[in-house]
Amino acid sequence: MRKAPIRYRAPLQMTPPSHALGSKGPDSAERKGPEIHLVRPLGVGRTSRVWRGVLQAPWASDGHSLEAGTEVAVKILHASLVSEPDARETLAFEREASRAVHHPSLARTRYLSPAGPTPPLQAGAEEDLRLAPGSSSKAGELLKDVAAPRPWLMLDLIPGDSLEETLALERELPEPRVRSIGASVGRGVAALHAAGWVHGDIKPGNIRLDAQGKAI
Repeated sequence: MRKAPIRYRAPLQMTPPSHALGSKGPDSAERKGPEIHLVRPLGVGRTSRVWRGVLQAPWASDGHSLEAGTEVAVKILHASLVSEPDARETLAFEREASRAVHHPSLARTRYLSPAGPTPPLQAGAEEDLRLAPGSSSKAGELLKDVAAPRPWLMLDLIPGDSLEETLALERELPEPRVRSIGASVGRGVAALHAAGWVHGDIKPGNIRLDAQGKAI
C-alpha cells in the first residue's frame, strides 16, 4: 500500500512521534541516512510525492540489508505542508507502524529523514524529466523536490502497477483475481488492527500489484 498518502492512527502505547522523527532510535539524526539518487516520479498524493530512487551504497535497517544499486521508493512531503504538524506526523506514524507490524501484504519503510535534505537527482535524470512527453511544463515543479529541506521516507519499491492503474487498463478483473486482491489487502489490514493501528486511506491508488499479481 503506497504511492498516495497513507494515514496511520496510533495505538495508545505507541512511541511518541518525536522518536520516529529521528530524535532517538534507528533513524537518529546522529546516523547518516541512506545515499540515494532520485530517478523519476512515480505518483503524487495529497501530502506527498513518491519517486523511484536507487541506493548508491549499502544500507542496513531494522535487521535487513539492502545492496548498492537496489531500487527504492522515496516519499517526499509537499513543500506546502512542511509546517503542518499533522502532515509531518503522518510520515512518523507510517515509519513507526512499519517497524511495529511486519506482514507480506504491507510495504516496509526503511528510513525516515525528519528534515531533509531530500536526495539528489541521478545523473541525466533532469534532462529525462524535461524531455519526457507532457513533463516539460512540470519539470520545474518536480525539481523542487530535489535536495530540499523536507521530511522524506525510504520504502521498499514494489514492482508493478497500482490497482487503480490496472483497473484503468483492464476495466474489469476476473472474480478469482478480485477475491485474491481482497484477501491480501484484508490480511494486511487485519495485521495492522491486531497491533492497534488503523490505516485510514485504503483505495485502489494505494494498493500495488507485484509481478505475481499479489496485492501489497
